[in-house]
Amino acid sequence: MKGKISISLFFSSILVCLCIGIVIGHSWKPAIQEKSNLSITDHFIKQKQMNNVNSIVIHDEPITVSATEDKITADTSYLILEKNVNTGEIVTKRANIPEKYIGLTREQVIEHLSDYEANPPLIELENGFIGLEMISFSPQQLEVQMNYQEITPVGIFYIMAYNNRVVVMLEDKKTVYLSTDIYLTELPSEIQQDVMRGLFMPNEECLYDFLETYTS
Repeated sequence: MKGKISISLFFSSILVCLCIGIVIGHSWKPAIQEKSNLSITDHFIKQKQMNNVNSIVIHDEPITVSATEDKITADTSYLILEKNVNTGEIVTKRANIPEKYIGLTREQVIEHLSDYEANPPLIELENGFIGLEMISFSPQQLEVQMNYQEITPVGIFYIMAYNNRVVVMLEDKKTVYLSTDIYLTELPSEIQQDVMRGLFMPNEECLYDFLETYTS
């Protein structure tokens, strides 16, 4: 009798376990399916985003870079702006492009202008030249501004030498008041030394006496 009861209890336990397993299995199935569906959806979204990224088109126009540097040509227009720094007045002149500028780049032209500014012709110094600047540069046009100041003598002068020529400077010893045809080597040796240092002339009368003495 006891054996039958034990067997019955054994089978009953198995039956109960099977029922519990079935119930738990049904409860897990929607969760597993939902997780699976989410994974598929996420993959689809990611794939679509990647496709969208790959399908982006850039509409910017390509930038064209010139392979050659701009240079001055024989046809380049040359404008010279002469500015009076005392009054601000500017006179514009059109001239032929200097032959030495043809074929030069912007940097090379600037170099030439810098040399000119550092060593201007004597006639420029007489006119009160104090400097220059390049306003514009292109193969079509070169524009340069020449700056001048009005020369106003104050009665004190210096006889000096410039490129082996005797010149008359104002009190600052930089501004040319008058150029002459007298060469430094034509003066007596002791006068040459004074001129090299700057020979002081207290007034115009002394100045013109000196010039008349050594003018041939």
